[in-house]
Amino acid sequence: MPDLNPKPGGAHVPYDVLEHVAEFADQASLAALCRVSHEVSSLASPRLYHDLSAHFGANRAARAVAFLELVARDQSRGARVLSLSIEGELPHNALRTFVVALRLMPMLRHLYCRNLEDVLRLDVTCLDALRSLTRLESFALFTPYETSSAPTRILDAIRPLKRLHIDRNDTSTAAYFPPLQRLLLRSSDTLVSLSIVNSKFDLAIFLTETGSGVIWPNLTYLTVHDISSRFPAQSFPNLEQLHICDTNDRTIDPVEQALCNTSPVLFPKLTRLSTVAVGGKLNVVEKRNIRHLAATVSQHRFGFNLLMPLFSLPALRSLQWAWSLWSSASVLQPLPEILQQCTNLRYLGIDTREDPHECVSAVVDALNSVRRKELLPLLHYVSVRTANAAQASKKLDTLQSMITPLFVGFAGLRCFQLCMAEGVEVWRRLDSTSDGNGPDEPIIARDANFRLSMTFDEVVAHVELECTEQSLSSPAFVPLP
Repeated sequence: MPDLNPKPGGAHVPYDVLEHVAEFADQASLAALCRVSHEVSSLASPRLYHDLSAHFGANRAARAVAFLELVARDQSRGARVLSLSIEGELPHNALRTFVVALRLMPMLRHLYCRNLEDVLRLDVTCLDALRSLTRLESFALFTPYETSSAPTRILDAIRPLKRLHIDRNDTSTAAYFPPLQRLLLRSSDTLVSLSIVNSKFDLAIFLTETGSGVIWPNLTYLTVHDISSRFPAQSFPNLEQLHICDTNDRTIDPVEQALCNTSPVLFPKLTRLSTVAVGGKLNVVEKRNIRHLAATVSQHRFGFNLLMPLFSLPALRSLQWAWSLWSSASVLQPLPEILQQCTNLRYLGIDTREDPHECVSAVVDALNSVRRKELLPLLHYVSVRTANAAQASKKLDTLQSMITPLFVGFAGLRCFQLCMAEGVEVWRRLDSTSDGNGPDEPIIARDANFRLSMTFDEVVAHVELECTEQSLSSPAFVPLP
């Protein structure tokens, strides 16, 4: 086995050891290895560009251009790129370079370029480059121009996909988007994830027109602005995660949307739901088993006290509530009764625009009422986000005096996160100590570097990973429902 010795007289490093190091190195470490020597660079370079996910903001346009120029000069590098995501807008003088680089990425599986429409306006051969991506599985498109024909031409050039994200200009009034509908039909056998961020496009109308015979059997993840009928439930029978964006559209039938959210007959495999609490009181015979629920109150009369009884609360692993227009005390009034039934809850998230002191006080009171009954044994994380500053930093000592006792009452609590206008404050359990004369006292510290997952997808991934690790490490562990 040859040794690599980039520095005469230095330590000899076996090639198989370096190969093992490169296999587990992150992007920054691989870039450093490429500068060691030609031999080490030949080992690290293929891995450095094998799975690239580039995120360039407006202040990093130069880096995006430099990468595209590098790929345009070296075809071998482009052949190793599997994922390319450019979130910042490319400058006009780099748009043709993007097309050249794109042609040299035959293995590309995911693509997102924020100003792809601008690329097409300048260079129509971009369509040929898109058609040549035979391995493309995931595609995201941002369409900022209401009257542009570019989205039609781009979507018609894309092959059937597994994952599709469409962020369309919300000023558009069209409920139909024929190129998107054609792509969805082409992808009926392959589509796994679909996200349509547009308040005007009505997915239910499109599904109604296609008829009940067309289904997407592999679709498990869906994000839409609203659901106006039951047709999505018939077309996506194996859906596992549904995200319905906030809406004030009065044309939506609240009962139809609420039934899609809560009836276990519709979307029978649904386990993760992010929705708006709309609709009146429903008589649902069988409660839906949801592991992860994020609910936003859009109208006070359609509050959590009407929504939560429609779900099997012991099945919940994470619960997130959000509202903006009402006091924390009134909205959180049903929380103690609800938490008493959430015996498997691991994550509790609260999001409001109210005063931090009022919100934290209401959350702590609810948790203390449950603590006295020795419930919520699996609660590990609590996150409270408030948009109202209200000089919260001056009340930080008062807030801390309310928060830290929770770590004593809940033995499993690992973190309490408070997000305010001024910043983020995190209290974490570090260890426990005991003098031998009583129960262990937790050691709690504020951690400026730790951040708890907050988006719905992040929370779901974090909690599910934790449940998986616990099931693997504890043979006696019984999986949650």
